[in-house]
Amino acid sequence: MSKFDEIVMPSSLARIGSNAFEGCTGLTEVNIPYGVTSIGSGAFRDCKNLSTVIIADSVTHIWNSAFSNCTRLTNIIIPDSVVWLDSSAFYKCKSLQSITLPTGITQVSSTLFQDCESLTSVTFGANITLIMRRAFADTNLTKIHFNGTMAQWEAIE
Repeated sequence: MSKFDEIVMPSSLARIGSNAFEGCTGLTEVNIPYGVTSIGSGAFRDCKNLSTVIIADSVTHIWNSAFSNCTRLTNIIIPDSVVWLDSSAFYKCKSLQSITLPTGITQVSSTLFQDCESLTSVTFGANITLIMRRAFADTNLTKIHFNGTMAQWEAIE
C-alpha cells in the first residue's frame, strides 16, 4: 500500500475503518470529507510522509493510534465537532509543533501526544476536566494556553 500518494474519499463515506490506510508511506496530504464521523484505530498509523491532514467538521471521534507514528505530520486542525480523541491518537508525531484541542474535548487521553518531540505549544478549551497520565510525555511543551478561568484550570485532574 505504500505506493498511494493521494486518496480521494467520496462524500458518501461515513467512517474510516481501523488500519484503513496504515503504512501508506507515499501519502503526504489527506482531506477527510464532510460526512465522515469517525476515524478508526490506526487508520493512518505509520504514514511516515503524511504532513497535512484536513478534517471536516462532521468528525466526532478519532480513535486510538489513528495518526500514530506519522513522523512528518506538521499541520492538523482538529475541528470543534470532535468530542473524543482516544489514547495515542498522535503518538510519535515527531514534527507536530502546536495543537489546539477542540472545545468539546473534556479529557486528554493517556499518551495522546507522547513522543511528539517538536510539540511546544498546546491550547485547551475551557471544558477540559482531566489530563491523563503521559498525555504530553516526552514533548517539549513551553506554552500552554487555557481558554477558561483560573478556577477551571485549578479543577483539572
